[in-house]
Amino acid sequence: GADVNAKNARISELEGQAATHATELAAERERYKDYDAILQERDALLKEKDDRALADRFAAVLGKNTPKNDFTRKGMEELFRAELAKEENKGKEDGDIFKAMAEGKEKEWFDNPIRLDMTPINPDAKTPGKTEDYIHEMYKDNPFYKSKN
Repeated sequence: GADVNAKNARISELEGQAATHATELAAERERYKDYDAILQERDALLKEKDDRALADRFAAVLGKNTPKNDFTRKGMEELFRAELAKEENKGKEDGDIFKAMAEGKEKEWFDNPIRLDMTPINPDAKTPGKTEDYIHEMYKDNPFYKSKN
């Protein structure tokens, strides 16, 4: 009986300590309840800072080139981000990375005018240029077309 009473006393003592620790733990959780929110806000601000820095770097390498649309620009920017993260591109200049990334895709990505290969019209020319040959070929069956040849 004495051992049982001693064990019951020890159980009561431990239950009291557990209740005290639970109260202290609840107080600490209340004290630091905003900690997770602060960490999330900090992470969001760091991501925004990184995104802004990447956007500045991308704008610098893009220069005067104009992407066809926002969708293309965002895709190019994400591809640029992926290229920057690659181990083989560590230590390379941003311009070199962008040039390698965009090589051969200029027509799909950029909204630059296409140069037409047309010869200037010269009424004194004795031989027809590419433009005149093209017009003659297109309208040779037209009864209203008169060739200068």
